[in-house]
Amino acid sequence: MAQANSHSLFESEETAEAQPPAASVEAAATGDSDIVVLGDALARLDKALSRLERAAVLSSPAESELAELRLKHASMRSQVGGALKQLDTLLENLQAKH
Repeated sequence: MAQANSHSLFESEETAEAQPPAASVEAAATGDSDIVVLGDALARLDKALSRLERAAVLSSPAESELAELRLKHASMRSQVGGALKQLDTLLENLQAKH
């Protein structure tokens, strides 16, 4: 299974501050600090979303892992089915006695 490099997923604060988003520069020129804060927050969220999307693509399970999970699922489903049949039989026997 391919794994993403942790450095590509998580960005340090220094990296984020090295390139301020355009909204921050524009807001700083107008003196509106709330816009700066919101612009920075939105830029960080956008970068985080991009990293998460890349990680989701890179971490898709291998075919062998999927095959193993399918076998386990079928086995568990069979076991649960057997247990439910036993419960049905017990309930039928209880109802027949009363």
